[in-house]
Amino acid sequence: MNRRTIYLLIFTLSLTSIFLASPETEAMETTENPLKVGAIAPLTGPFGSGGSAFMKSLEVALSIVNGSGGVAGRKVVILKGDSEGNVSSARKEAIRLVEEEGVEFIIGAYLSEETMGVIEVAAEMGKVLIIPVSATGQITELIEKNPKRYRTIFRTGYSMKRWASMISHFLKSEHYMKYA
Repeated sequence: MNRRTIYLLIFTLSLTSIFLASPETEAMETTENPLKVGAIAPLTGPFGSGGSAFMKSLEVALSIVNGSGGVAGRKVVILKGDSEGNVSSARKEAIRLVEEEGVEFIIGAYLSEETMGVIEVAAEMGKVLIIPVSATGQITELIEKNPKRYRTIFRTGYSMKRWASMISHFLKSEHYMKYA
């Protein structure tokens, strides 16, 4: 298993635990009032394979969540947005998912650059945005500088700075002198 697969699996399990922590009801609603979740990632273009793997991990989590009664008795549906690997498309997809599809929150985007654009859309529209993959430190800096504006933005993955720190501590603890 490569690192990307491991990270996606960890993300899927984390997302599943969030969904499963919701209270259950007797019968899950099917089509009357599903919980609509938008997911934005590059499904086409040079980053399409990574974005597709990201979406597959969401589908695995979705099957587990819906198989366990959904969220608060509501079936969860994921509506996909193809960012095409660029900020402009990611922003357009975020707006479409909110305005046309009626999503209640968004997961994504996959790439850091795309995410920076989606953050602004989510903040402007007051939608919750869960950021599981994007690693740029700019996300954390943006939120720290203006927590009131970005109160609906949640980062669940590590920044590049945090990844580097953890790897550095690991290498040091294992007494590695060279890493390449």
